[in-house]
Amino acid sequence: MHDIEQLGEGSVDHLVGGPSGVFLVETKLRGDEHEQLRKAKRQAAKLASGLGVSVTPVVALTEQRERVPYCRHGVWIISSGQLLSWIRAQREPVVGVERLARFAALS
Repeated sequence: MHDIEQLGEGSVDHLVGGPSGVFLVETKLRGDEHEQLRKAKRQAAKLASGLGVSVTPVVALTEQRERVPYCRHGVWIISSGQLLSWIRAQREPVVGVERLARFAALS
């Protein structure tokens, strides 16, 4: 799902759910500024509360060279070109598609 409004937070760029888990993905041009990371982590926690399942915060950088994804302050930083393969390799708690759809309809 894309562009999900979150009260008091603006919008979440992407919410990805599938057999490897649930991920909040914020797309940024470059950098891993502290405030970006704090916001992604905060938004993921709010989504997790609403969904009742863990939501992994991710910042996908569009102007970053391919390099090993890393976690900083509890948020994964990944180049956008590696995002899909990284998500597929994860093993996080899963939430059903129907539940995600109902949640999106309420947001």
